[in-house]
Amino acid sequence: MLVLLHFHQLGHSPFTVATLFLYYEIFGAITNLVGGWRGARVGLNRAMNIGLATNVVA
Repeated sequence: MLVLLHFHQLGHSPFTVATLFLYYEIFGAITNLVGGWRGARVGLNRAMNIGLATNVVA
C-alpha cells in the first residue's frame, strides 16, 4: 500500500496506480501457485530450504 501511495504522490494517474496494484496481485498469485506446486512436488521441507538458499545467494 505504501508503494501505491508513493506512486500516487509522484503524480501517476489513478489508472496507472490501479494497474500497478493489479500486476502486483496477479504476480503474487502466480508466485504462490508455483511455490505450492513446487512444495507438493519436491516436499515442503526441501522447497523451503531451496527458497532459503535462493534468498541467501541473492
